[in-house]
Amino acid sequence: MNLINPNSLSATLDNFNEAYYSGKTISVEDKKTLAGWLASRQGIGKSYAGMIAPTDYDYKNGVVLFTGEKIDMVASIGHIMGEEALRALYILGVKSLGIRNAIDNSKKGLYRSIKRSISLGYDTLGTYCCGKCTAAYWRNLSAEDVDRNKKTLNAGLKVLKQVRDGKGKWKKFPFHYTVLSLTGIELPAAREELRFAEQSLLRIAKRNASEKYGMRRKMIAEKALEII
Repeated sequence: MNLINPNSLSATLDNFNEAYYSGKTISVEDKKTLAGWLASRQGIGKSYAGMIAPTDYDYKNGVVLFTGEKIDMVASIGHIMGEEALRALYILGVKSLGIRNAIDNSKKGLYRSIKRSISLGYDTLGTYCCGKCTAAYWRNLSAEDVDRNKKTLNAGLKVLKQVRDGKGKWKKFPFHYTVLSLTGIELPAAREELRFAEQSLLRIAKRNASEKYGMRRKMIAEKALEII
């Protein structure tokens, strides 16, 4: 299974997420190849905070999240793709010094940026930059270890609760990507937010979807409803 698109980190991660969420088996060799390619991009070119770098193609054309939201701001592309790539490395679980260094160096750069943002009053514990960047941050934290990151995740989920719009969605947070993030956080506060969104999720789950992102959103909504 060839998951790597050498021209695009975004496309490569989309291939990985498609395989992951559809339950396809990725061979040990393919895991090693993908993890090695991701690690080789750590800290190069226009990486965000020394994380795993998108390609020039990604920056030029923008990226589309797994759930279909378009991201075209340079900083957001660098940050979110870096978070998604780090998440992929956690899930792939390949053990080698090179992979470990790529993870550690990505974390150092990311947490340095987050710490600075919090110290300047731009963010609080569990949030970073904007809604879409925060949801990406949560996906990274939950893939690493929910229990290990429980304090940070719960703090972020408290903020999410505060921006409910009263209609089953959240202000400033992209709905589908946020729901995707919540499905990976095994904490009561995450289930509470999914229950808040239940009516919106039911409407999505009932749709007849044939387009790629529509089918993904339906699948994610169904998974979220199962968690509730």
